Amino acid sequence: MTFPMHLHAAERTDKGPVSGDRPQRGRIHLTPRERQIIHLVGCGCSNAEIAERLSLRPQTVKNRLSEIYQKTGSRNRVDLTLRAIRRVSGLDPTF
Repeated sequence: MTFPMHLHAAERTDKGPVSGDRPQRGRIHLTPRERQIIHLVGCGCSNAEIAERLSLRPQTVKNRLSEIYQKTGSRNRVDLTLRAIRRVSGLDPTF
């Protein structure tokens, strides 16, 4: 299954990149690596599989997922995937 990944990082202003991880204009700032991890979670990959594909340690993936859950307000992998699907479909413009 291919999971579309169109999660956008916070918009830049003409003054440069958005500082910190706080959302701007209702959007959540996700790094490219976080978007890759969300994509692989949505494809059904385990932490070990994500680690292998991205050349990371499994503990790093676990730590990054915790950060992603906090940023997105997700409780778990299923909730994260559902929020990403809603975002891609336009039902949740803040994610």
